[in-house]
Amino acid sequence: QPEIGWVTVIIVPESKDDKPQPSLVLRREVQRYLADRCDGLVANREDIYVVGPIYETIDLEFDIYAESIDVASNAENQARDRLKKYFHPLTDGPQDTGWDFGQGLALSDLYALLEGIAGVDYIENLRFAGDSMKAEQVAKIAPNSLLASGSFTVNTKTAENK
Repeated sequence: QPEIGWVTVIIVPESKDDKPQPSLVLRREVQRYLADRCDGLVANREDIYVVGPIYETIDLEFDIYAESIDVASNAENQARDRLKKYFHPLTDGPQDTGWDFGQGLALSDLYALLEGIAGVDYIENLRFAGDSMKAEQVAKIAPNSLLASGSFTVNTKTAENK
C-alpha cells in the first residue's frame, strides 16, 4: 500500500523475454543505490521498494485472409510472430520504442499491423479473447502495468475462396 515517504521503482530489464523481470540481485543493487543517494528524501531507507512490472496479457482472435493458398501458412506464421514482437515492452509497440506503463491498445492499431504483412489480403473479426474484454474495442491497462503477448486464435482462410 502506498504511504507518504515511500518510493516504489519498477524496473523492466533489457531482455528478449516476452515479460522481462529483474533478478533479485538487480532489484537489491538498485535499492541500495537509491538508498545511498536519497537521505532526507524518504523517511526510511527500507521504504524504497524495487519491483518488476505487472504484465496484463492480451489474447486475440481473428480471421486472416491470405492472398492465396500458397502463402496462407506463411501469412499466419508471420502474423503470430509479428504480434508477439509487437507486444514486447521495450523494443516494439506503436512507435517501435516499447510500451508506456498503463498504455492501452486499440483493435484498430492491430488491423493496420496485421494487414501490412506480406501475403495477407485482409483481416476480419479481430477481437480480444477472454470474457472481460470480448466486446471491447480498446484494452484498458492498469496505470502500473504493461501489455504482454498472450495467445492468438487465428482462423486462416484464403481471399480467393471467400
